[in-house]
Parts: sequence; C-alpha cells; structure tokens
Amino acid sequence: DAAIVQVLSGATLDLGAYADTVATLALAGTLNGTGTLTAASYQLTGATVNANLGTGVVLNLGGTSTLNGIAAGDVLVSGGTLVLGAAERLADSALLEVASGATLNLGTFSETVAQATLFGTLAGSGLLTAANYQLTGATIDANLGSGAVTVSGGTTRLNGTSAAANLQIVSGTLMLGASDRLADAADVTIASGATLDLASYADTINQLVSAGTLNGTGTLTAASYQLTG
Repeated sequence: DAAIVQVLSGATLDLGAYADTVATLALAGTLNGTGTLTAASYQLTGATVNANLGTGVVLNLGGTSTLNGIAAGDVLVSGGTLVLGAAERLADSALLEVASGATLNLGTFSETVAQATLFGTLAGSGLLTAANYQLTGATIDANLGSGAVTVSGGTTRLNGTSAAANLQIVSGTLMLGASDRLADAADVTIASGATLDLASYADTINQLVSAGTLNGTGTLTAASYQLTG
C-alpha cells in the first residue's frame, strides 16, 4: 500500500478485474483492465486510463490524458488536457478545478460534479452540471447545467449555454459568445465594477440587478431591471 508506481509512456499496467492500493500513481502510459486502483494521488501526463480510479486526487499535469474508466475522487487539471471518454466518469461528489491554460474536454458527454472551479477551458459540446460554478478568466465552450454561477475576475467567455438559475458577476467580465446563452429563468446580478458584455447578441433572462456595467450593442430582455449606481 506504500508503493509509488510509475508507468512510463508506451508502457502498461494491467489490473485485469482486480483491485489494488498504492500510495501514488505516476502515469504517462496506460492503466488497463476493469478493476480499481486506489491511491492518495494519481498524476497523469498524457495517460490513458481504461481501468477505474478509487478515492484520491486526480492530477492531470500535462499532455492529453483520456479517462475511460471512473474516478471516485477530486480532480485538478493543472496542465494539458483531460478528455472524458464517456458520460459520468467523475464522482458526483467531486471537486473539479481546471487551471489557467489547462482544459477539461467533455466531448459530447454529460458529467455531474459537486463544484466546478474553472480558470481554463471547458471544451466539447456536452453538459457539465454542478451545484456551483466558479469562473475566473475561463472559456466555456461546453454547456453548464443547473446550479449557481459566480464570475470572479478576469474575462470569462460563455460560448456554450448556462441553465443556471442564479448568475452573479462579482468582478471581472462575463462575455457572451452567441445569442441566448443564459437561461430565460435566470436572475443575473452585476456587482459594482463588474461587467456583462452582450457583444452584438440578444439574450433573455428573468431579472437583472446591476450596480455594474452592461456592455455591447446587443439586447438584454428581462421581466425587471433593477439599476443601482
């Protein structure tokens, strides 16, 4: 259980149908099988994960890694790209973070986590659902499900859609990449010093409460607009 296991690029560890526990997995090659490997941390660098990962933190350090199995722990994409090979590869209780310059690629799949903290890119055409989405200078090409979105600093671009009922732009800018990116039922709050940039697009929401800036040449339609300062 105290073993530090390293699998180099081009090499394979095949679990078969079995379960095993180690201290750390450093994977640049392939983890095969239908079993489960449990470790405190899984360090992925251009890896292919066909087997399942137990509790512990999944760290994508660089390269493009593909997760075909299921991961039961939290996930940090600190560099490179983590590609999901099927729907629901991550635990519903997982804390997910994508660092600046890094990418989580959903492909066409749906995924549910507890919380998503995004500084980098959410790629694909699938759907990520979380109770909370913290966006800071992120690029959202995939779609966000129900939950609450908070924008905190930087310029975040929303190219996909958001089904969130609550959207708060605390600081920085949220820029819409197309029309109708926000849920029609959304309550949107723009804090002082923060910005919602429509560009040339149109969007419909339930309510706007703004002490900040609404930019662009597009049109925002709401049942009510509460403007302060």
